[in-house]
Amino acid sequence: MAQPRRWTFITASQRLWELAHYLYANDAEAARVFVEPLLHQLRHGESSRVITCLEEILPKTSLQDDSAHDDSVDLQLQRQIQYFLNHRDHLDYQAVAERGAPIGSGAVESQCSQFQDHFKRTGQFWTRPGLRNLLALDVMIQNKTFAYLWN
Repeated sequence: MAQPRRWTFITASQRLWELAHYLYANDAEAARVFVEPLLHQLRHGESSRVITCLEEILPKTSLQDDSAHDDSVDLQLQRQIQYFLNHRDHLDYQAVAERGAPIGSGAVESQCSQFQDHFKRTGQFWTRPGLRNLLALDVMIQNKTFAYLWN
C-alpha cells in the first residue's frame, strides 16, 4: 500500500508565508508576527493549533467587506487554508523528526539523484525485475544491512 504524501516543512512554511503576506499585504512586520508562532507550533508538534488558527481565519475573511481583496482572491485564500485542513494528517513534523526521518526533501532528492547516477547511464537498460533487485541491493549497501542478504 502506498504511503500518504507528506508535506515537507519547507512547503508548509512557504504556504504559511504566502498566507501571511496575503492577510497583511501592506505590513511585513504584522505578517512576520502572524507567521512565526505558527511555524514554531508546526515544527514542534502543535499542528492542531495551527489548524485551529487557520480555521478561525475563514469566517473572518468571508465576512470582511474589504475592497483591497476581490472575490477571486478570497476564493484563493479559502483554497490555501483548505489545503492545510485537508492535509492535517501530514503535518506532524516533530514526530517525523523524532523517528529520525528528514522533514525536508533534500535527502530524498539526493537519493533519487544517486539512483539515477547508478542505474540510468548511457547504454544501461534493465528489466523491471532486474532493476527492482539492483535497487534493493543498493539500498541494503547504503543502509549497511547487506549482511542480512546471506541470512
